[in-house]
Amino acid sequence: MTDQAPIVRPLPDYAISPPPAVPSPAAMTTGAVPGGCVDCGQSAANPAAVASPAVAGGYVYAVGRLHARFPSLGAEREYAQLTGADPDAVVHTGQLKDALAVAEHRYLARQMCWVFSGPTADACAVVARDERDLDELIDTLVDDEQVVQALVGSPAGTLSPSPCLAAGLAVMWPDQLLSFSLDEFLDALPGPDEGKPPKGKDAEPWRQTARSLFDHLTRRSENRGLTDEHRAMNYMALRYPQVYHLIFNAQREGKALIGVEPRLAAGGDRRLVDVRFVLRHANTHVVERYFCRVDTTDVFPFLTNPLTLTYD
Repeated sequence: MTDQAPIVRPLPDYAISPPPAVPSPAAMTTGAVPGGCVDCGQSAANPAAVASPAVAGGYVYAVGRLHARFPSLGAEREYAQLTGADPDAVVHTGQLKDALAVAEHRYLARQMCWVFSGPTADACAVVARDERDLDELIDTLVDDEQVVQALVGSPAGTLSPSPCLAAGLAVMWPDQLLSFSLDEFLDALPGPDEGKPPKGKDAEPWRQTARSLFDHLTRRSENRGLTDEHRAMNYMALRYPQVYHLIFNAQREGKALIGVEPRLAAGGDRRLVDVRFVLRHANTHVVERYFCRVDTTDVFPFLTNPLTLTYD
């Protein structure tokens, strides 16, 4: 099974390095190892409960990949005993998924650390509320590196102490988990011509443009889907085809995308994000800006203003 991507490697210790004293999305680009963690940071005030670290906006809307990690050497050895595997061998995602899916092994699935990772760093820990959530987490595990996953989640609140909480990650309940290949996404994406994808010589440029824009919105190094700005961008990448139409039609006219600028907007008791797309004509160098507004107040963001040419 050399073609499978490893999910867990045996390590001398299972510690996940904590974030810096003043964490920021840009700063937390390292600190995770393939294994789980054993030193659980417990609250001194209440050792029986651990509060999820605060997250701006409170929710997650992340694009990346779900991983299952052993919380301790003992859990890894238990897996080896259950499956008859070499305890020192690399455990692959497919092998782990097959083992955890067995009803008699569900107790081990409840012990696993479930972590959703963005393009360059872990985004959050994921906690199952019930058996249905646990089934979905197991089903979401995949080996295929071409598969893209998206997590929409809400804060898990106060939890019992767990080794999985030691990394200082936000802890989320999974409200929605999606898995798809980018080719599947492009096939389902409504095209710019009355909802139909371009044909002939424009067919491949359309797919290349859409693929590039999807990566541009979701794969920024600091994008873990936790801030309002990043949640808005990930929402647009997945749920707003018009932005793909804008960039493709602009390229037809000799314009290029030179920037995407998400900004918090005044919204009273609502959390709003204006996302600006900056275009420049290759010959005239004239710059155009389009913006749309996304409401990120609730667990599921939604569009409040469609793409509009702006002059500010």
